[in-house]
Amino acid sequence: MLGEEKRISMKAKRTLRTGFFNSIFQVGFLAAMYAVGRTSHLGGGPTSRFLILAALAFVPSIIWALFFYFQDRYAPEPLPNIVASFITGMAAASLGVIPLNTVLFRIPEWIYASLPLFVLGSFFIKAAMACILLYIVLRYGFMPLKEFDEPVDGMVYGAIVGTGFAFVNTFHYLSENPSFTLYVIAFTATVNVLIYSSVGSLMGYMIGRAKFQRTNIVVSSLLAMSVGILLLGIYHMVSELFFLSGISHAFWLCFISVLIYSLIILAFCYRKIRRISEKVAPDTDMPAPKYNFLTTVYMVGLFGIAAVVAHQGLLGKTFENPDYGLSFRYPHTLSATLLAGFSHRPAVSRYSGKTLLAAENSNPSFSLVIKAHPNDLSGKDPDPLHYVEAVTPTSFLVENIIISGKKAYRIAYSYLDKNRVKEMLFPNFIKVYTDIIITDRTVFSFTYKAKSTQFEAGLAVYNKILKNCEWKTQGEG
Repeated sequence: MLGEEKRISMKAKRTLRTGFFNSIFQVGFLAAMYAVGRTSHLGGGPTSRFLILAALAFVPSIIWALFFYFQDRYAPEPLPNIVASFITGMAAASLGVIPLNTVLFRIPEWIYASLPLFVLGSFFIKAAMACILLYIVLRYGFMPLKEFDEPVDGMVYGAIVGTGFAFVNTFHYLSENPSFTLYVIAFTATVNVLIYSSVGSLMGYMIGRAKFQRTNIVVSSLLAMSVGILLLGIYHMVSELFFLSGISHAFWLCFISVLIYSLIILAFCYRKIRRISEKVAPDTDMPAPKYNFLTTVYMVGLFGIAAVVAHQGLLGKTFENPDYGLSFRYPHTLSATLLAGFSHRPAVSRYSGKTLLAAENSNPSFSLVIKAHPNDLSGKDPDPLHYVEAVTPTSFLVENIIISGKKAYRIAYSYLDKNRVKEMLFPNFIKVYTDIIITDRTVFSFTYKAKSTQFEAGLAVYNKILKNCEWKTQGEG
């Protein structure tokens, strides 16, 4: 009886190792999400949305973590080590990669501004930072373990670390995009897990083979990070390039391309892991990890390239109007809606002037209108209300300021959005700064406007624009 139970258990494990059940479950999961969530969004309160999103991101992670775990057929890794590798992958994403990408390099502010920035950011920041953290975890966290005693262990640990990384990365990305449907959420979570677990598995194989094949650890380390960066960089490009191109059927083209790409990498990993798991591990002792100068130089170099790319992205674009001698840099998130000499809006101030720039910023949300007015003040102080945009405030505050070495006046006021009141919506409280900068021949009006909830965040961006304003002699070019 015991022998029969053991035989059934072994047969079940062999079936699980093939990934058949994992694939069927994954297909069923996506089909169910498509049937019930093709047009449905996350509902309920913040807590329920958090739990549903976490569950949808976690299901594919645990499915494929189990797949890679069962590939270690002869001496499976201790369960505490497997759990630790998953948690370590989560920590690498939440404490390392996400803060680096969003806080240090601030890639959401510039990565979609141009194709070169998108490509460089995808490879040298998104992919590079992920691979550096994955390498550090695998090389110095799991390679020295005594349980790391056969070639397949590197692929197992790498895959589990990758699934933990993918879980947190997916959750963060999806929480930033609440408009996604349930199906898009499930699909994104699935593909992220397939990619990061496969790439982690390949990196684990390349790092770990230095122990069992006696290859140079430096060469193996550099190759592991380089291959990981290449594969992840291509993935980040393919996953968004169709959307950025604006072509029709972008979602389905992205869906098919990313799915095929991830399955090719997964199939390669499966073939590799089956081949090396059939080999008997050599009797060898793992040397203690040593300081690796060349690998450190390589990682520092990647950080340096990432810093240069981010710096170029954060520089933003240059606005220059030689007719009025005005130039400044502004962030990529500020997109112009009106340019000099073109306007479909009626005049909104007593001195309509000439619109040099009218633009809106996406995150934080604010608008900026810059106009040029002839200087006919004859040395007199300007009347602030002549330059107020859109509404005449019942009360306002005027103060003297200096903007890039020029005498200026700041008019601060606020009002309620009447359009929302008419539509019986909760009114927005709009706060406005109109800055009047006086030069010899021209009076410039800079009108910064934002909702009260976005005003302070946008003000930091606006102040940077003011600080780098330059005025040349008009007509200089």
